[in-house]
Formats: sequence, structure tokens, C-alpha cells
Amino acid sequence: MNTDKPVRYGFLLLPNYSMLAYSSAVEVLRMANRLRHETLYEWPSYTLDGQAVAASNGVTLLPDHAISEMQDLRVLFVCSGMRVMQQWQPAIKTHLVRAAKSKVILGYLYRYSSARYGGASRGISLHYSLGKSCEFARDLA
Repeated sequence: MNTDKPVRYGFLLLPNYSMLAYSSAVEVLRMANRLRHETLYEWPSYTLDGQAVAASNGVTLLPDHAISEMQDLRVLFVCSGMRVMQQWQPAIKTHLVRAAKSKVILGYLYRYSSARYGGASRGISLHYSLGKSCEFARDLA
């Protein structure tokens, strides 16, 4: 049995985030725990203010914490929908920079439509940064 602390993957949920992208990421972590019969991973959810937020499908989720309470994360994913710039607030950058300075790996999960690029399919895109997290956060603004 593993005596190490679980690896914590945090999810910052922005309004109209993709439930499919978020739940797909969480399910992988949950299943890994289940298959190993131990808690290898944790996945706290956050919003800017700790209040419930609706996904693009209309389902409202109550987060575990406000992003200001973030601690002990290995990775923080920003979960958004297709219109992330409409949800952008300076507070997001503040929290991402704080996370990056704490050596948290930053990434994002979102739903995209390839139709605008000539295809007709829809899919999920997982993008993540494995280094230079401060530059990633700085470039978001």
C-alpha cells in the first residue's frame, strides 16, 4: 500500500466550462484510485469565489473551495468553454501566477469545435504546460 500523500490535481471551473472535458479528466483519476484500491489522486474543484458554477450543458456544480484556498496542488487545470476570453478576469491571472510561483504545473481543459478549421467534428482538447508555468500564466492575459 502506498504511504505517500495523494497527488492533487486541481480544477478551476470557469462559467460555461466543458463538463465533458472536466468529467473525463476526473474519471481517469477516480478509476486509477479504484483499480489500485488506494487514494493515489485527489481532484479538488475551485471557482473564483467558491460559489456554484454552471457548465455549458447547464449542470451546476458546487466547488470544493474558492481558488484563494488552493494548496498542495501538483497541477491546476483551468476548465473553460469555447468563449474563455469572455470569462477572463484579472483575478484569474493573479491566482495562476501565484500557483506558478509555487511550482504548480498549469494547464487547461476545454471543448473545441474543429468546424471553424474546416472539419465538422467536435472533440475535447487537453492542453497542459509541463514547464515555464510563470510564462504560461503571464501569456494568458
